[in-house]
Amino acid sequence: MDWLDSKLKKWERVIEAAAGEAVRREVMTGVEVVPAMEPKAMALWTKGAMERLSRLVTDLELRRRILVGFSCEHTEEFGEEPTRRMRDLYRETGSVEAVLGAMRADRSWNGISVYPPYELIAGELHVTKQPCDRAAFAKAKTDYEKQIAGCYCPLVKHTEEEIPEPYCYCGGGWHLKIWEGILERPVRIEVTKAILRGDKDCSFIIRYSE
Repeated sequence: MDWLDSKLKKWERVIEAAAGEAVRREVMTGVEVVPAMEPKAMALWTKGAMERLSRLVTDLELRRRILVGFSCEHTEEFGEEPTRRMRDLYRETGSVEAVLGAMRADRSWNGISVYPPYELIAGELHVTKQPCDRAAFAKAKTDYEKQIAGCYCPLVKHTEEEIPEPYCYCGGGWHLKIWEGILERPVRIEVTKAILRGDKDCSFIIRYSE
């Protein structure tokens, strides 16, 4: 699993940069066997890693920054061009509304927009993720089946136990990095709903200042 190997190595780099080698070593205990694990065992390892991170890094904001740091990135899936187009438009107009209009009009990904469906509400950007597997989500009969179909992260989607709260800031980092790439300045992300904590979907707010 090349994606998984790359993801776990990114975790290690980000944790060590933010909290030091000793913390990285303890949080990532047993990481070498994770790629060979079954999905439920992988989720249990991730839960343990997050519990160790919470114990060793007591500052909640730092833990969230760590999770954001090792998030997947829009550019990894779609390349640099979509972000560059919106960055150029923002440089030209200085308008987030103009960027959102261009995002909605985009049809570059198999006839649909390559960008998430952001909404501008009271000066903040709101977004709700569509389920990862929409067909399976629609057919799901239990909350657990909906969780597996709805969550994007193979490391945790099969969990049957609660994952420590900051984990979904990894998913939030996907959106944060889009907007930092467009606006060329730091933004803040807030997880407002998460399937892993019992919500029906995953929703985020991106806060920025003009």
